[in-house]
Amino acid sequence: MLQYNRPTLSENENFRVLQCSVFRVLRLLFCLERNRHFFRRLFPSEFYEKFIDIGHYVHELQAYTTLVDSYRHIIETTPKDTVQSCWDTSDQQRDPIAVIGQYEVIEQLGSGAFGCVYRVHKKIINSAHKTSAPTYALKEIFMLQEDESNVDKSYGDIISEVRIIKQQLRHPNIVRYRRVFVENHKLYIVMDLVEGASLRDHINSVKEKNETFTEVRIWNIVIQVIFEFLLSA
Repeated sequence: MLQYNRPTLSENENFRVLQCSVFRVLRLLFCLERNRHFFRRLFPSEFYEKFIDIGHYVHELQAYTTLVDSYRHIIETTPKDTVQSCWDTSDQQRDPIAVIGQYEVIEQLGSGAFGCVYRVHKKIINSAHKTSAPTYALKEIFMLQEDESNVDKSYGDIISEVRIIKQQLRHPNIVRYRRVFVENHKLYIVMDLVEGASLRDHINSVKEKNETFTEVRIWNIVIQVIFEFLLSA
């Protein structure tokens, strides 16, 4: 219904009220943290930021009219295949795009000069249980060595360090390491998947509202970045 783009229908006031009601329900579902990763994949980033900015538990339908107009603009200006692909990514029953070790790759979350990060879950024989399967972040690290004789030693050193981190670092605010393994000359680290908006999402959202970060919030972000740097160093 959100994709419906017949001019005669989109200009109908009752239909606009219905669309606002749909977005209100979606925003209510977004309040439940376990649902948020679906919306992050479902909506384009700019629209996702506006969706977040509505706030939790806003009852007035008028507050959702900007979302209706923005989404209508997206439907009108974005190729149909692109819009459909956004909806398809939320389908938890779809086939994996790849298989790495014991894990099925759902999607690629990011990439850099030294590797990639994927959203994965363990291989499941019964497809009916896919929706309940826990998802993880699988970090793929490219091991580049000029001296091939040092490759095995490098793998061993990193695996030992990750195992130490896994055993000793147990804190609710630190991402938990689950497993480390080597396959096809690449190192893989299985970690808990942290859902939610990225730092860029938060910065863009604050910028659009002509606001600034409070000092407390800035320090919270800096501390998290330092932790991430120390754990990945």
